[in-house]
Amino acid sequence: MDFSRFHEIVRNANSGFPVRFSMLREKVHFHHPGINHVKLYPVDLGTSGERTAHYVLKDDPSDDMRESADALPCFNAEIRFCENLRDDHNDFNFVMTKELMHVFDNENERVGSAQSFKNLLRDAETRQAPGVELTPEFRSEYYAYWRALVILCPIEKRNELKLKVENLEASHFDVSEDFMIRTADVPAVLSDNFEAARRFFLGA
Repeated sequence: MDFSRFHEIVRNANSGFPVRFSMLREKVHFHHPGINHVKLYPVDLGTSGERTAHYVLKDDPSDDMRESADALPCFNAEIRFCENLRDDHNDFNFVMTKELMHVFDNENERVGSAQSFKNLLRDAETRQAPGVELTPEFRSEYYAYWRALVILCPIEKRNELKLKVENLEASHFDVSEDFMIRTADVPAVLSDNFEAARRFFLGA
């Protein structure tokens, strides 16, 4: 399943607003043919891992979940998250949704080995200059970030709130509360880049 199809399913579900991670996870379980179950594990990551989470696709597919030998492998996945992430509902909703978006990674983008994790850290630490080709692992982090914003922030509501912010009728805090995202990510939602991300992922 690709992200645009998943976005369409979520839009048509009429599951209410704001869009919640718990609902998105259920939709992945029900509709994504390559994912059997996304398990959640709260862990103590210490001060360096506060407010973070990490998606892991298990190495061995659950072949017994396939309806036939010709069907796609069906994987179990895990999201391990810092237990204090639950202290803030907006942080939890955005960070967990961002990690969930890794179910749409292709095989080259998955951080499933020590080397791929090192590649991701190297790109994150060196801050490659514009135009430099990034590793697939680091590119997938960008994609997951923007997919999360696109799925959590329906365009009609986003446009309504953008106008209110421009007219000083709403603050960035108000936007973060409405969408259940971090306040730090509100400028991205209100920017032209958000519309570019929608065009890129949805063709809209």
